[in-house]
Amino acid sequence: MENKIDRIEKNIVYSFDIIITLFWLLIGVIAIFFALNEFIHLVSIYNSFYKEVIHIILIIFIYIEIISMVKKYFEENHHFPKRYLIYIAITALARHIIGDMDHAFIYSLSVLVLVIALVIITISNKKYNLKD
Repeated sequence: MENKIDRIEKNIVYSFDIIITLFWLLIGVIAIFFALNEFIHLVSIYNSFYKEVIHIILIIFIYIEIISMVKKYFEENHHFPKRYLIYIAITALARHIIGDMDHAFIYSLSVLVLVIALVIITISNKKYNLKD
């Protein structure tokens, strides 16, 4: 009876792993699609205002980070480093700093907090031999 319950639990966990893997794959495909879409838009407005071009480049960079995170998820046996999320957040805040100069100081402080968190994660990982 105990073996049967263990087998059922393993099948449930395996099913969830498949579902999660499919969702990550879908996120990766969607991110690639939108990155290509933004790149096409960037090429079409090359004579446009520089702020819009920088915004699009930063959006493409965010998509590349998401794609890298999905790739790392599959390479690391269904795990991705938390620092990738911080990189994405810093890039998104940089995009807001460029676009909204009225609140640049607040966004800059947010970037500082994220960088401090990144340093703490890096130091603690090295100190305790942890994998991110």
